[in-house]
Amino acid sequence: MHRYATVSGENPFDDMPEHFLQAFILDHLGNEITMTIETGLSKLARWNDDGRKRLGMPPLGASEEAALKSAAKNLGLRRLDMVVFDQVHPNQVKSDQGILAVVEFKKGAWALELDRKKLLLILALIDTCKYGVVAGACRQSEIAEYETMAVSAGDIWFKSDVSLSDFDKERYIFCARLFDRTALPAPQS
Repeated sequence: MHRYATVSGENPFDDMPEHFLQAFILDHLGNEITMTIETGLSKLARWNDDGRKRLGMPPLGASEEAALKSAAKNLGLRRLDMVVFDQVHPNQVKSDQGILAVVEFKKGAWALELDRKKLLLILALIDTCKYGVVAGACRQSEIAEYETMAVSAGDIWFKSDVSLSDFDKERYIFCARLFDRTALPAPQS
């Protein structure tokens, strides 16, 4: 965000496109951790099937893949902002790695519960993925509410100050809310 403010002369909190967040993270961590941005759900389903095969499980059936596509369509979700892989050793290709986390990035007002529910729905269908993460920048004045929501749901909450130069006197915080698939609601009987 600071880089965007410096280069553009604009307030990143108000003006920066949301996809800059995932591009920045990919730029800084992509040499250490395998990750993709703007990943389509069909590709995610293929990677999930690769993981199922490694675990000795059958691939998802046509009805399960249709359920994933239907759920995503109903949520207005065409792509995930980021997929992070569980790299066991260097130079391992994605198809040989497990899916560690699916991530959605937010800037400004977060719809934390809605985004969490979206990712939990994806986790229910992409059953080899361990975690969901909602991450992004928020104002200092919003942090207590978001942290309380995360902690009360049993999620792990991370935060770090972000410097935005002289645009705003208010502090900004980069936050991430991590939850695992055990947060999935129990099946209805």
